[in-house]
Amino acid sequence: MAARHQHYVPRWYMANWGDEKGRVVFSRNGQILGPTNPRNILGRRDFYEAPVLTMQDICLLSTFVSQNVTSENARPMAETILEGALFHSTLKTLVLPSPHLSEEEKELLSGALRDNEERRLAKSEGRAKAIVDRLLAGDVSALAESRSGLDFFGFLGDMAFRGHGVRALVAQSGFLSEGGAAILARIVGANMTCVHFFDRLGHPPTVLRNETQRRFVTSDHPVVNILAPQEDRIPDDDEYAVYFPLSPSRALVVPPWKQKFTPETATEELVASLNAWIASRAHETLVAKHPNDLTMTLADAGTPPPMQTWFEERSSGLRPSITRTR
Repeated sequence: MAARHQHYVPRWYMANWGDEKGRVVFSRNGQILGPTNPRNILGRRDFYEAPVLTMQDICLLSTFVSQNVTSENARPMAETILEGALFHSTLKTLVLPSPHLSEEEKELLSGALRDNEERRLAKSEGRAKAIVDRLLAGDVSALAESRSGLDFFGFLGDMAFRGHGVRALVAQSGFLSEGGAAILARIVGANMTCVHFFDRLGHPPTVLRNETQRRFVTSDHPVVNILAPQEDRIPDDDEYAVYFPLSPSRALVVPPWKQKFTPETATEELVASLNAWIASRAHETLVAKHPNDLTMTLADAGTPPPMQTWFEERSSGLRPSITRTR
């Protein structure tokens, strides 16, 4: 089966930044390019293909899950991800090389493995698109519904860690292969999902409206923590706020559950700060509706400003009751 060009940031999401012809502009390593069709950027050959794990990957990932995934909700998800990766790796390393299989059988099995992983991601992205459409219309109630909320935060966790830049960074440590880094990214993303949905229910999300002349931009790493500490350490619970630009005029902010994000309509100062956070976490590519948006963002790139002043403690720390549906 021929290799396929697949997008690690969904095309439907990038299309939200399209002009009247559906084209976006982008910067690659600081150079502004485009306009172009979203299908031409943020893709990689066979990105959806399930990776092969080495023995060292298996040992390190198993240890990571047992020692670091402490959430009672995240542990089963992490174990399922690891078990699936082990199954795929076994098929690829032990079954596919078997001399008892014909080349046609090997090709069919290899294609089935790729199709299965592609279907998994396609389902996640399809459910997320439906929720993003509701958020763009100003309806945040979807995030308070057990099923759709879990689906959406699962998508956010995946998007926060699935990019090839994150995988490459983990792989550079030398402890994990690129395939092991990809599975670690999924496990960390699943943990983020549970922390932000099941373990601390009742976040007051904000769909931030932007009616200024400075539009929101996005990147190859579109989900970021805008309360991350400046020093190199794991953020505390009150230092984790999800920021996800939805379009040039709308963005989602999910604060820590004891806090709320105060503005609902953005100022130019706030848009510039949020764009700086997106730029600071981008691997190499920024995406926007107009070249001027990229010019301003690149000029503001560097160390993003502290964001804590935009948050405040909620008057009540009670969590609303949410019934799980699965």
